[in-house]
Amino acid sequence: DGIAIANTIQPLNSIGGVDIVNGEIGVVSSGFSNANHAFGRFQNIVAGDSSINSKVVFADAARNGSSVDVWTNLNSLEWTAYINNSILPSAGLTDKQVQVVWFQHSHFQPGIFSPPNNQFPGHAQLLEGKLEQVARNLKIFYPNLKLIYVSSRERAYHSNPGAPSPSFYEYEEGF
Repeated sequence: DGIAIANTIQPLNSIGGVDIVNGEIGVVSSGFSNANHAFGRFQNIVAGDSSINSKVVFADAARNGSSVDVWTNLNSLEWTAYINNSILPSAGLTDKQVQVVWFQHSHFQPGIFSPPNNQFPGHAQLLEGKLEQVARNLKIFYPNLKLIYVSSRERAYHSNPGAPSPSFYEYEEGF
């Protein structure tokens, strides 16, 4: 049950031990440019909101141009250099303090790189498998991860199958 899991989240110190006084609760985004923009807007909305637990620290780790394929690769620079050496330290977090992730991923040019004939549900099933791999990777990189909130890609207003992320694919991949 998600609520029961959420109720177990506590502030953690930099090595992942419970520290109610000095610990932090890391909430991180994961995804591509749209996720980066959406999470940035979210951070602006909650900034200064006194109803947000003061131990919650947000870090926008979504990255422009990083399709789901980048995040399925454990050796990609997004994981190693970008997040662990840049984003988390800038937010005052370590990988062991991240307990919540919001992610929004999509294929880059699904009309070109999807299964033969780009027929539904083939491309959606391909994305589903990649999202499962990203979730497994998140657990590897954030050992205290407890919750993952998954969002589907919003409308892109493109109808060209060769566009980076045409709208009709997002609709079909919104499982």
